[in-house]
Amino acid sequence: MMNRENYDFSEYKPSEYEKYRIMRSDRKNMSFSYFNNEVQFSGANEMMIEVDYGKEDFSMYDLIKEAEANDQQYAESENDREARLAELDEEKDLIDKMTEKYGLDHFDIDQEISEFYEEHPKEPRQALNNIFSGNNIKLKVGEGILDFIYADFRTPLKESIALFGAFEEYAKEIHEESQSEPAEIIKEKISNEDQLILEDYYDYTFNFFKVRDVAYASLYSAICPPLIGRNAGSNVTLLKQYGSYLLNLQKEYLEIVEFCFDEDFYPELFSGLSPGERYALYRNIHGLPSRIERNEILRISNRMSGSEGPYGMNANAFAGKIASNLERDPAIYKDFAERYGIAETRVKRFLVMPRFLSTFYEFGSVVDILELELSKMFESNIRFRKCKRCGKYFIMKGNYNTSYCDRVAEGQTRTCQELAAIDNYKQKTADNEAIRLYTKYYKRYHARVKVRQIKENDFALWKREAMVKRDLCIDGNLDIKEFEEWMEGSFPNRKSSSAYSLDN
Repeated sequence: MMNRENYDFSEYKPSEYEKYRIMRSDRKNMSFSYFNNEVQFSGANEMMIEVDYGKEDFSMYDLIKEAEANDQQYAESENDREARLAELDEEKDLIDKMTEKYGLDHFDIDQEISEFYEEHPKEPRQALNNIFSGNNIKLKVGEGILDFIYADFRTPLKESIALFGAFEEYAKEIHEESQSEPAEIIKEKISNEDQLILEDYYDYTFNFFKVRDVAYASLYSAICPPLIGRNAGSNVTLLKQYGSYLLNLQKEYLEIVEFCFDEDFYPELFSGLSPGERYALYRNIHGLPSRIERNEILRISNRMSGSEGPYGMNANAFAGKIASNLERDPAIYKDFAERYGIAETRVKRFLVMPRFLSTFYEFGSVVDILELELSKMFESNIRFRKCKRCGKYFIMKGNYNTSYCDRVAEGQTRTCQELAAIDNYKQKTADNEAIRLYTKYYKRYHARVKVRQIKENDFALWKREAMVKRDLCIDGNLDIKEFEEWMEGSFPNRKSSSAYSLDN
């Protein structure tokens, strides 16, 4: 590419696609892709996410120790110890909360951490930089997008801006009083890739806590945290940039869901079109190419990803193949090893265990996983519908036709489906004359039971037959007037406690 410094860009107007790319791209001191996460999709329209755990103290331990080998080591003070233990308590509460919300499976990461501290007993247990690190998360395809578009980013964003804004005002006052010169920024000399990895890690640990509450508002923003430079400037500015990135994506995907999946969005125009076809039109309208890029990886390992070859096999076949591999003539290993200049044990160890194919996708940014999940929705014909009670979209399950979601509405203890059923029953009750009459006389006669004008046994017998007659009336097998006359005459004498019998 030619040197662009030779050109005058003062009148350059970016295309809609360029603006779109800029909105999603990294900022000067902020990268939106730091973690190396993996996700696999199954035939049951499920996605299994493995969150990167390489950005934690225990996983970076060797690099950190090597870099700090010549630094003076300090014993942990009592105040530091109390603060560290408080962070661990806070971490446990937060993990429990997120596990309940997202069904986190943290068995693997717990094992990794336990093994590390067993091998390094003198190292004090540290809280994780990100509580989602190393977790396995299973979702139905479509659930991640819904979680993101309905996440409340604004509340933690507003609170964080207020907090760091107050700190910056205080720091500004102190600086003005001291009349001190701003500290000179000294560039760190990088001599190898490991040092660059470590410097990025230091940047991450130094700054992630500033945006953590905002990131934890949704699953995808939590597992795709930003990498913010240590000399990035105003924390308030950083928060606004990060918030703008998430809110713009949230708005975009809410529009995409409506445009591609809503049955009531221009039904005359979109009738018969698949969500993918509707998305192609959406991209065309916005001047975007009609493609989604996905980073698919093919892995060959001893991990099964299916029940049949080349992705896996049943237990008997697996054991049989190992036994067959063990029966090979040892001379074969020797000849092969000599040809390639490697140890026989290495060849044998590699070939004894069967290996299988598996496909997965890598992602590090919220943009990556949103686009990937959306593309899988198109492939699997996942359908959304807007709940007629709360107005939020939900995933349609099979051929089950419902207009209400199974979320628990804010301030409620029941789901929208349950609340809708209650409302429908109340409406049905209010509109049905037979039910109205039954309720009226039930209340009347029950009140007389309380004052002992009617015996409880007689009332129970009456109630049983009244319900039968009510249902006959609802079904049109008993005239409403006849039903009312029977109800009125059931206990005609208020002074008698035994006026009703089954012979009435």
